[in-house]
Amino acid sequence: MIKFSIKKALLGVALTVFCMGITGVAFAYNLMGYVWSNPKGLGYYFASGTPSDIQTAASEGANAWNNASSLIYIGAGGSKNVYIKTVSQSGSAFSGMTDLKLGWDSKISSAAITINTAAISNYTSLEKKGTLAHEIGHAFGLGESGDLWALMYPYDSERIYRGTYVPRDDDKQGIDAMY
Repeated sequence: MIKFSIKKALLGVALTVFCMGITGVAFAYNLMGYVWSNPKGLGYYFASGTPSDIQTAASEGANAWNNASSLIYIGAGGSKNVYIKTVSQSGSAFSGMTDLKLGWDSKISSAAITINTAAISNYTSLEKKGTLAHEIGHAFGLGESGDLWALMYPYDSERIYRGTYVPRDDDKQGIDAMY
């Protein structure tokens, strides 16, 4: 009886370790549950007075996503369904946030990205690109990732520390799962 219980316990431990090894790295991305009906037809545009460095960072962030997956595309102008504006809220922790609007079919019909210029005022151009690319990821329907190396990881400081300014494997897997 004791031998049988020990074998059972060891088998249980082995299965647990095996399963954790399989799922520990993959699928850290989170999906918001909403998608665009045409993820290759997105166009961003800016609020009047948006600083040029934010416009440049948005363009570079969009290009990073376009280069990461053939399933999606976002460009300047076009369908104008992703609105980018800035606010300056010193003392506020958020660097950016994205609001999604859903259509009658529960698909994303538009997105509004807000960038807090006070929070990113000391960022390099590369760090601003990473912040805009992160928010554009939300505009595509990605949630925050638990993968420390992912662009969709929620904390700027960690992404900056790791040099993550473009979509990584976890982010691409999230897009693949959605579209």
